[in-house]
Amino acid sequence: MLFRSEAQYLAVIELGERGGDRRDVAIARVNLAWTYLGGGRLVSARRSLDLAADEVEALRLPYVQVDAALTRSWLCRAEGDLAAAGDALGVAAALVEAHGFAEHRPSVTAQRGLLAAARGAEEDARAALAQAREEAAAFAPGHGWDGAVYIDQLAALLAPAAAG
Repeated sequence: MLFRSEAQYLAVIELGERGGDRRDVAIARVNLAWTYLGGGRLVSARRSLDLAADEVEALRLPYVQVDAALTRSWLCRAEGDLAAAGDALGVAAALVEAHGFAEHRPSVTAQRGLLAAARGAEEDARAALAQAREEAAAFAPGHGWDGAVYIDQLAALLAPAAAG
């Protein structure tokens, strides 16, 4: 069964490929990867990200590159490749700073916390959660910021430790 967003992204990809719109295809593939990852479909997420990577870079879409790098970091962490997750996160952080994409800072910070937690550095993860929440306070959902998912993941990951 296809999720509604999956079906919509696949339709955009099909239309874009028929019409030669590389930009829309690349963006839809990154968004499709994020959708797959959220549903635990790691292989499909990797395939979609890999297909999008060259196009996103060739078309010089830095905002989409940040999304792709954040998604890749999440994917690599889910696959257990913490070094690659850190590398992808470094790419995202560099693009955020180079282009002034402040709305992505909470996502980068929360992902740093997720990576710290995966490495067993709970204190660093808690500090990152606090910082990400502070950074996110400037952005309201629906105003170009969708990083709450990373903050929520980190908070959920750390919640059992606080209760225990």
